[in-house]
Amino acid sequence: MTESPSKGREGLRQQGRPTVVVVSADSSLRRQVWESLRGAYLVRRRRTVPEALEHIEANGIALVIADHCLPGEGCAELVDRVRLMGHVPIMVAVDPGEACLSWVNLDADDFVFKPPAGRELQIKAALCLREVPGIEVITIEGLSVDTAMRTVQVDGVIEQLTRREFDLLVHLATHPGVTFSREQILKEVWRSSSQWQDPGTVTEHVHRLRHKLERDPDRPRWIVTLRGEGYRFQPQRAATLPVALK
Repeated sequence: MTESPSKGREGLRQQGRPTVVVVSADSSLRRQVWESLRGAYLVRRRRTVPEALEHIEANGIALVIADHCLPGEGCAELVDRVRLMGHVPIMVAVDPGEACLSWVNLDADDFVFKPPAGRELQIKAALCLREVPGIEVITIEGLSVDTAMRTVQVDGVIEQLTRREFDLLVHLATHPGVTFSREQILKEVWRSSSQWQDPGTVTEHVHRLRHKLERDPDRPRWIVTLRGEGYRFQPQRAATLPVALK
């Protein structure tokens, strides 16, 4: 039996609110998420991966919050299955003692420490759900980024990016030739700082972006490293350069 059973197809919103699914065997974690988000979101609570997947497949979901400690490979399985359904942002709830980049290795979009602080969870959920304003399509060399559909093609082939990878790519691509330090990227893409988040998170995301987008990740066409300074989007020749987002 699941909590808050759905009735019919909800879609991404019900009663004007986006739908969030929290998945955890820990009833206190499920309740904490529900209490933190219930004002702005319709929160569905599920105990197991099969219960969550059944609900997600039957309904349009705006955000998934998964407990890192789901039994066995439960969290990894959930993330992998949700990724096959399209671009649904996923946040992982982790214990403070766990490795900082464990959520990155799971291909999740963001994390929150347990027990989640209400205000922090509200902010992170809002950031996961935010849309990229302004530009709709960026076309540079063999790279095409559609910010409305949130899709990326490289030489005509669609690449699957996490939400954070996509936001990082858009941020760099809409500021061609500008060098951003890891701290700046944390602030402008993650809405965080080195006090709260390890700058190595940015390094890991750039590394993963290159392996998804570049023919030769060691000799990137687009995202280059300036040692001691940061990262820059620097295409050799631009077909269509966008105007930088404000």
